[in-house]
Amino acid sequence: MDIVMAAIAGGVIAWLGWHAGLPAILLLLALAWRHQQISQRFAMLLAYSLVLATGVPDAYRQFFPHRPEWHGYAWWWLQAVLLASPALAFRGAWGWAACLALALLPFPGIITWGSPLLAAGWWFPSAGIGGIMAMLVLHHLLAAGNIHSRYQSGLTIALLLWSLFLHMHPLPVQPLPAGWIALNTHLGRFPPDPVQTVMRQQQLMHRVALAINRNARVVLLPESAANVWTAQSEYWWRKVIAQAARRHAVVLIGAGRLLPTGQWQDVMLMRGAQNGEMHARVPIPVGLWNPFSQHAWQADWLAAGETSLLGRRVAVSFCYEDLLVFPLLISQLHGRPAVLLSLADDWFASDSDESQMQALSIGLQASLYGIPLLRALDDASSTRLAL
Repeated sequence: MDIVMAAIAGGVIAWLGWHAGLPAILLLLALAWRHQQISQRFAMLLAYSLVLATGVPDAYRQFFPHRPEWHGYAWWWLQAVLLASPALAFRGAWGWAACLALALLPFPGIITWGSPLLAAGWWFPSAGIGGIMAMLVLHHLLAAGNIHSRYQSGLTIALLLWSLFLHMHPLPVQPLPAGWIALNTHLGRFPPDPVQTVMRQQQLMHRVALAINRNARVVLLPESAANVWTAQSEYWWRKVIAQAARRHAVVLIGAGRLLPTGQWQDVMLMRGAQNGEMHARVPIPVGLWNPFSQHAWQADWLAAGETSLLGRRVAVSFCYEDLLVFPLLISQLHGRPAVLLSLADDWFASDSDESQMQALSIGLQASLYGIPLLRALDDASSTRLAL
């Protein structure tokens, strides 16, 4: 397989796995890795990363409309080169397993989005961390040149039979607790006009109040639904918060917060019958997280990302974290969450498949860990004001 064919293989697998929504196909990368030269492996992973991230230039343009357009394309290629670079350092089947294992680490895991390891949620549903390890071993076995040896072929067959057994005899997954709901919105980026800001908040609060009156116990709102949270925001929401407290309900509000240091925090506020907050662990690189800026969004890669909500352990995933492997892996190592909460604000992804890929990724992880998913999304396909 020459460089062009290797690149075509990587691009086709990426498109089928993520854009067409067939994650099982990602296992073919292991077979494509076999018997290739270093340059061909690099071309395969480069094409995989480029096809996976076709929405990066448009997303960059949305985040930074006043910067030159070519910057977005430069970042698109840079992230693809970074994701493909392990192919230059690792060789053989163990090298392929090492490439995949990088997604399990906080660094470089923060840029290793769309990892083939996420397909473990399809191949090994409800297997948890064991499913990730099985996925690593299966990739290693399929990438090995001596796959026909008795030991390796036996282990490969055993893992595939385990996958088949998990599909034929799925482990029971507890449903979402009664009254736990998510409110999706179609608002787009928060408006700069103060009048529209007030209208947006009033409509959102009305919708939350209506849900609580209909016996909702937990109401999850998308990331950044309340924009910047201040003392004034707390005052605006006081009636809804008091209503939730009276009805023994909790409202989970996505918002941003400006810290005294000048940094920003991406938070999920818990208000009503229970008060508290959770912080995003991995803000999207470049768009929000910039370690060289004093006004960047705060990151906490090693945080547990879980808390107790109305007596149940929950893991929380903020937007970009939906696409990564290690944040929820850390949550699982800290405990066994009973519910997975995902809140996202995809206003910048209106012209790409990123929202669908993100939903697929977090859905695969919920399947892998065998826990119900509650997800609130601000869908960028519409920027109308009405909810």
